[in-house]
Amino acid sequence: MELDDTTNQEPSDPMQVETVYDNPADVQQRLLQLKDDLKLNPYDYSKHEELVELAVMLQDPAMIRQAREDWSKYFILSETSTLNWIMAEQAAMGGEKDRNYVWELYKRVLKELPGSVNIWSGYCLFCEVLFKANVMSADELREVYKESVSLAGRNPKLGGLLWDQQIEFEKELDNVSDKNAHIERIRNIYKSCLSIPLLQMEEIYEDWEDWEEEDLGNKDPICPFEDVYKNTFAQIEELSKFEEKIDDEIATTYPNENELKNWWDYIEYYKNKKVNENTQCMYERMVLKYGHLVPRVWLEYIDFMNSFCKNKHGIMIPLLKRSVKAYPYDGQIRSTLLKALERAGKQDEIHDFCQESIQFTLNTSNDYVSVILAYLEYVTRNCNIEDETSIENARGQFQQCLDFATNYLSQEIHHIDEIEHFWAIFESYKLKDHATARKYWNSIIKRNKKYSQYWIEYTQAECTQGEVDKCRALYKRCVNQVNDSLAYILWGNWVNFERIYGNLPQLETALRIVANLQEKLRISYSEQKKQRGSRKRKNESDSDSKPAKKRKIEQKKDTNPLVIRVAKIPTDTDDVDAVLTSIFEEFGIKEIRSKYDKFSKKFRGLSFIEFETEEGATQALEVPVEKLTIEGQEMKLSRAFALKQENAPVRYTDKQTLFISGLSPETTTEKLTEIISECMAIKAVRIVTDKISKISRGFGYISVFQEEDMEEIIKFLNGKVIDGSEVEVAVSNPPKKRGPGARRGKYSGSKPSRKPNDRKDNRPKVIPQTGGATKKQGFVPPALRRRRVI
Repeated sequence: MELDDTTNQEPSDPMQVETVYDNPADVQQRLLQLKDDLKLNPYDYSKHEELVELAVMLQDPAMIRQAREDWSKYFILSETSTLNWIMAEQAAMGGEKDRNYVWELYKRVLKELPGSVNIWSGYCLFCEVLFKANVMSADELREVYKESVSLAGRNPKLGGLLWDQQIEFEKELDNVSDKNAHIERIRNIYKSCLSIPLLQMEEIYEDWEDWEEEDLGNKDPICPFEDVYKNTFAQIEELSKFEEKIDDEIATTYPNENELKNWWDYIEYYKNKKVNENTQCMYERMVLKYGHLVPRVWLEYIDFMNSFCKNKHGIMIPLLKRSVKAYPYDGQIRSTLLKALERAGKQDEIHDFCQESIQFTLNTSNDYVSVILAYLEYVTRNCNIEDETSIENARGQFQQCLDFATNYLSQEIHHIDEIEHFWAIFESYKLKDHATARKYWNSIIKRNKKYSQYWIEYTQAECTQGEVDKCRALYKRCVNQVNDSLAYILWGNWVNFERIYGNLPQLETALRIVANLQEKLRISYSEQKKQRGSRKRKNESDSDSKPAKKRKIEQKKDTNPLVIRVAKIPTDTDDVDAVLTSIFEEFGIKEIRSKYDKFSKKFRGLSFIEFETEEGATQALEVPVEKLTIEGQEMKLSRAFALKQENAPVRYTDKQTLFISGLSPETTTEKLTEIISECMAIKAVRIVTDKISKISRGFGYISVFQEEDMEEIIKFLNGKVIDGSEVEVAVSNPPKKRGPGARRGKYSGSKPSRKPNDRKDNRPKVIPQTGGATKKQGFVPPALRRRRVI
């Protein structure tokens, strides 16, 4: 980087203005529109970027600086954009005011990008200019170099540049008062440098030998740090293998899992070596490359630093603020910063930060809820239950959060339930305000009256507070409404409640109602079983005339002779339809339909082409490979089904379905679809979630267009690590339906079923009054189970 460059032109910026403006008036009009938009929403990254581009186009230095200042206020700029900014300011640097601005700019960006070797290198060279101008002393410059190599100087690939600059600076110093001390200082720099595994170690060692022989006149010098050098150099071969698999170029698209795995393996190597400084350097390299795209990078980095710096607020809070500024869309990062601010006692920042977070456009509704709950936890921990003002302030903060959730998360009611549930517990158990708690409990129950989970907690809260009558009324109100798998627990709780708090008539009433409910449930299960059996017998009787109905309706296997399927088209192809038209137009194209992801609108690499004639489609399948190769990737042609009509239901068989397990709860349908689209286009992805909590159950299904695609997807996806969890993929194999008379249990294959009247003796058959649910009525006393003799 040349600091003495006197050119006044703006350096070439990798960002290019996509829109071409015919005259400056259009540019000015667009600038005013962008400024107005950013006043309303300053967190729009793309508009900040466009504003800088337009300012560069107008070549207005003051406007360019202001646009970049506003941009950097809300986001961390990439290393490339930051270097362009600094180089432009240095090129236009005139007097002392401009010089001080550049100086402060370097200090500011290095707090946000402390792992950037290129920015540190430029800063050290800039400080050398200040040193030559007598603005900075030699000792101050040495401190700058010392800080630069403490982290960025550990970069195995680029760190040698900073050490080389430091050594050259010391060698060029004149008028040194104590020459021996100066020589010893240079030797110590060499020693420190060669104790760190750098890919340039051999060149640096040779440079030391040349300096000893030529500058100091020591022929055949004996290296005082030979052992240190050899031990460190032994690591280079292993490090080189890791370095070959990665690169430091800033990512512009979301990386695939294999690419990320190479970085995680490299970091794990340093973790096993227990060299925290080198591990931290690797994390800094990774956030430089992926920090604006992959939140997991920041979360892993924060977790690593938190393991030995948890209470060092001067380290953790700046790191967390950097992570929020670099990737402001993740709720988990924001909630971690909120807790760190509370731990550091910075209460004045917490409220403003929460307000900023809920007004920001986060990735998902889960991110909003994560921030809201973290903030409400802080509010409840700091609420003085003896002070009415403190209680009212806490309720006001909760109401504000609830209003936001009601307005913006209304499509996902379970999130509102989660927030109200948290506050209802706080009101019940800490504030002892049962009337307010009941308001929120009733609001939750109104939306979830069929689910036992909230009823159980509500009744327990009333019982704990000694509200016996209200608790009894709740039990009577809920037992007839719930119908899920937890209903037995709720019924059992009511019986136990009456045993403790009720009299004998009340206990008998509870037992009678519970027994009736169990009987209804048993009858319901019995009827369902009979219906299933009758359907099976009907299927068997019709088996000679028509095949049994499959689990999923099979799509017709006949291909449309007019339609061909074009797969493995590069997903970044511009104007796909035009490219395909240029290849196949001579065969008479009737229609082209290309597939795009319904969420990201990204091309999925798959198109269908319908031709005017069958002959044209046949000839199209014989197009030479040279014409089907785009950017080194060969497209695949095959016969296809007829083009699907709009809004037609997806119909497929198990042979077109893959089962995926081991999914992380953080993995969404959109993300899984995006990952699979790197391999090929698919019909649909469905992740199975819990009916109540809506949380992923860790497995799902992938529907493909043709059976031939399944093997390739299995090879691509099986064993891949997604959101920290290794997934497994296999062909879907649903359980087969049992035939009539099939028995359950471990003797079902060897022991025939006994007929109802086939008894070993003439003893009367005793049947419990309540039917066959004996295991789930253990809370009913045996003496109260009436029996009848047949």
